[in-house]
Amino acid sequence: MTTFADVRSRLARPQQRRYLPLYATLALLALMYGSGVVQYEAFSDPQVVLNVFIDNGFLLVVAVGMTFVILTGGIDLSVGAVVALTTMVSATLLQEQGWPAFAVLPLVLLMGSTLGFGMGCIIHYFEIQPFIVTLAGMFLARACATRSAPRRSPSTTRSGPRWPSRRCASATTSSPPAWSSRSSWCSSPRTCWRSPGSAATRTRSAATPAPRT
Repeated sequence: MTTFADVRSRLARPQQRRYLPLYATLALLALMYGSGVVQYEAFSDPQVVLNVFIDNGFLLVVAVGMTFVILTGGIDLSVGAVVALTTMVSATLLQEQGWPAFAVLPLVLLMGSTLGFGMGCIIHYFEIQPFIVTLAGMFLARACATRSAPRRSPSTTRSGPRWPSRRCASATTSSPPAWSSRSSWCSSPRTCWRSPGSAATRTRSAATPAPRT
């Protein structure tokens, strides 16, 4: 009787060790969530948990796909680049080209599936290592994402960051007549916009008397 119990306990030990990483992950998740609840009052709101799934829903889809790849003993380095490519193409078609969403979504899904299917065929038929094929696919997807980016940047800065001077800021916060009278003065980039240290330069130049002729 004792021998049977010993054998049963020995067989149960590997099963317990098998789920040890899962238990450790759950314990760390509970610890992090508990520390967040203690530090932040609104962290215990269920909407916070829902926002994780709402804002990062695409990561869940990618994680499920990567799980199947890892379970089969493979590797895929092109996942992030393909996500960037499909995102850039969908944004360009929706915003700039004016395509309807029901046409863009199947197109980008087909694009990502075609890239994955092509890399899988190269790995299977040409017997090339998945690391090499997916690395090449990553660079290809990144290049295509760069090419499909909008031609013009939405940024309004020209050569670098510029900071408004105090005089220009006071002009914008004044009444409309005063602001309109100062608009011609603020239109000059030398007076309205300045870099750090230019105020001291202007002060020294103003204090220096002009040479007499």
